[in-house]
Amino acid sequence: MKISYRSLAGGLAAVAVWLSASVAHAQHGHLNAGAVGTNQDDALFFANGADFVTNSGYIVTMAYTNAGTYAGYFNVNLTITALPATSANGGPDPDAAALGAKLAIELTSVTGPSGATFSFWQGGVPVVSLQSGQTGTGTWLLSGAAAGAPGADPFGHIHGRRFTVDQPGLYTIGFTLYDISTNGIGSGPIHAPSETLYVNFLAVPEPGTLALVGGALVSLVLTIRRRRTS
Repeated sequence: MKISYRSLAGGLAAVAVWLSASVAHAQHGHLNAGAVGTNQDDALFFANGADFVTNSGYIVTMAYTNAGTYAGYFNVNLTITALPATSANGGPDPDAAALGAKLAIELTSVTGPSGATFSFWQGGVPVVSLQSGQTGTGTWLLSGAAAGAPGADPFGHIHGRRFTVDQPGLYTIGFTLYDISTNGIGSGPIHAPSETLYVNFLAVPEPGTLALVGGALVSLVLTIRRRRTS
């Protein structure tokens, strides 16, 4: 049997990525949604997005569980928030969206293992899902329930939400912000959408699977060496 060194290198690289999760910058994070200004058509943006982009070293790790609501691989350490514009909610934050704005976030794209599905969960059920290689328009609310009224604070800091995937591996997820209020010109939104932010998510195989993969690769290397010296 002819063994591809390229395939072997790819397998070893995948294991290296999984092992690197323990040292990656992947602590609990708040990804903050705001705006570049508070005037009509000022764009929304991720105020601290530079800390989360794919070239920053930040990786959202996804733990494995074989039981319960989130059976498979799920995230527990990323909360996406809408910054406060009033003192009542701990503001005003200089990067907050305009009063009257109502912020939502879109799952724009998923890149990862072939056939895998990435989902956003709320209230214990998946409400937005995309398969790897797809783009979409599914959104969920970031601002609180009171947002969207004229002069209301766009603030939202909602815990208890989850992201899941059904296969291990490294995923690149695209997120885009939208203002869904009707308080702008012509009863449209105040703010223009943000640019898409791409964030890495890493679903780490359960320890037994990782050990088997690592062991198989070691055995493959030893087999190749024996064949080359025989």
